[in-house]
Amino acid sequence: MAPDVSERHRQLSGHHGWRRTALSALLLPAVLAAQSGSIAGIVVDRANGQPLSGVHVRLYIGLMSDAAAQPYGAMSDAGGRFAIAALRPGTYTVELRRAGFVAVPGEGFLHHVEIVVHPGEQIAGRKLEMLPLVPIAGRVVNQYGDPVPGTGVRASADGASDRDFWQFSQGETDERGQFRLFLPPGKYYVAAGPLGSYGAIGPSEIRTDGTPDLAYATTYYPNAAGQATATAVEIDEGMEATGLEIRLRTTTERRNLTVSGAVTGAVEGGNVTVSYWWGESPGRDQLGGSIKADADGRFSFENLAAGYLRLLAQCSSPTADLESDVVEMRVQPPGVDNVRLALIPGGVVTGTIEIIGGDAALAAKLQIGLLPGQPGFMGAPTPAHAGGDGTFRIARVAPGKFAVHVDGLPDDGYIKTVLLDGVTTDGMLDFSPGVRGPKLRIIVGLDGGTISGELHGADGGPMLSAQPFVVLEPEPGKIGPSRPFVRIEGNRYLLKGIPPGKYRLFAADLAQMTPENRPAFLATAETVEIVEGARVTSDLKMQEAPIGKR
Repeated sequence: MAPDVSERHRQLSGHHGWRRTALSALLLPAVLAAQSGSIAGIVVDRANGQPLSGVHVRLYIGLMSDAAAQPYGAMSDAGGRFAIAALRPGTYTVELRRAGFVAVPGEGFLHHVEIVVHPGEQIAGRKLEMLPLVPIAGRVVNQYGDPVPGTGVRASADGASDRDFWQFSQGETDERGQFRLFLPPGKYYVAAGPLGSYGAIGPSEIRTDGTPDLAYATTYYPNAAGQATATAVEIDEGMEATGLEIRLRTTTERRNLTVSGAVTGAVEGGNVTVSYWWGESPGRDQLGGSIKADADGRFSFENLAAGYLRLLAQCSSPTADLESDVVEMRVQPPGVDNVRLALIPGGVVTGTIEIIGGDAALAAKLQIGLLPGQPGFMGAPTPAHAGGDGTFRIARVAPGKFAVHVDGLPDDGYIKTVLLDGVTTDGMLDFSPGVRGPKLRIIVGLDGGTISGELHGADGGPMLSAQPFVVLEPEPGKIGPSRPFVRIEGNRYLLKGIPPGKYRLFAADLAQMTPENRPAFLATAETVEIVEGARVTSDLKMQEAPIGKR
């Protein structure tokens, strides 16, 4: 019987396939070895230039050491030398550990040192630096000279950022009021104060002996209200700064101030809430919260510190949505009483969303949201689904600035135009004076552009960043893409649903980007112009922040 030709072909194909698989398995380690790199160098004491032995050198890719998929490590020998081989290409964060020393800050994420390893690169002679830690010790006492346990103590460097050695520059006094910090040689201002953000919390004591219940204020060594009048502590390698005594200053009455009043104009059955934001100075909100007014509309905020307060009342019911004007005031002893918050119609944004081409079925699937553009009384209001006719209603919108956002758009969909009470906007809505029945009209286009391409290193080689990020910045006053994130897979990126217009486009490592250096990135970014339905391919080199602006 003649052999089955197709069966024989299958067997031979399987046999050769097995050989190819086996050969690939044998060659793969060699290929990986050819691509892997290495780092060798020395760890030294920057203060005197001497090599440091027993330093744990740890390399990892990612934001946090503990979450790294595959960290690498080595210990420096008697001459301070270390070597790490078989490193896969990438951008590595360097972590140095040795008791009594701290790594010199770098320019990477959280000011770590970073090293880029290219495929097959053998890095030699890399110098890593540490600084010795010198003790600053003393005690904190009160106005009577008694020790104050549980007090926070921190040191800030003269002429440097607090971020440099933050993990060593703060502590807490023990039961004898003593503290001990460890910092590199330098000049520091040491301050003590209550733990927590705003001093003592809770009600003040009721005292019948005539003495006031005072709170401790942040005090700089030895007894100064601020750094400008404080005495600096200077430490050198091999010395100790001990015996410091910080005598805590007291403030006026502690957090025992009350602001109370009443809400008027509520509808029957309505739920009345009063929200507040408190700050130490005008426009610097730090604490916020809300309470429910009682049946008579009365409300009271107690145990407040002196500062500045903003109040807002809202009433929600099945028949009406009401809102007061924002009332701002300064809070100081003895407090504020008889505040009046008058409710009037407000807090509701209504409008329509329209699809160019008249796709009513799509409009009914869209969800319209308002994203807070600044700190305010509340978070984002609950998004609203559009009805079959494209109308929507968003309730409980507090005063503030909001960006319009639409969920459910198809890949090519984008917000083309946003009109507030008939006036075209850039998509940002300013309701700071109050929300008094504004009308929105949102027009959506379905012919948005697409930008995609490859990401490369700054030198044109492979992209080795652990946190690549692509920024598309619209022209001032124009609406940008409604999707907040770019899709990045490997070394490729993709942006969809881009409105027609001109944009600045660049790529950088997320760890190097800050609000301060963003203008520097934009200044060197390329300009791209998107027309309706455009499909643009643009390969990008990873930009690096200018030295001193990282």
